[in-house]
Amino acid sequence: MKSQIQKILLVTICLAGSQQLAFAVDSASLEMGTGNKTKILRAGMQWHSDKQWFSSNATHLGMYWDATLSQWQ
Repeated sequence: MKSQIQKILLVTICLAGSQQLAFAVDSASLEMGTGNKTKILRAGMQWHSDKQWFSSNATHLGMYWDATLSQWQ
């Protein structure tokens, strides 16, 4: 599992670093967990959208894009 963590972390860093300015990553995440004979490893990148709906009184409904790569054992 340690080599898998290193591979996924390397891919995440490479993808986040290779993005052009127009597609710059707003945030990235790395999650690991174990329990009840299960292991999970997840790496993700998030991009915020400028779209807003129902804007009024300093509130709005917005969205973001999330791309993830995960492995379960």
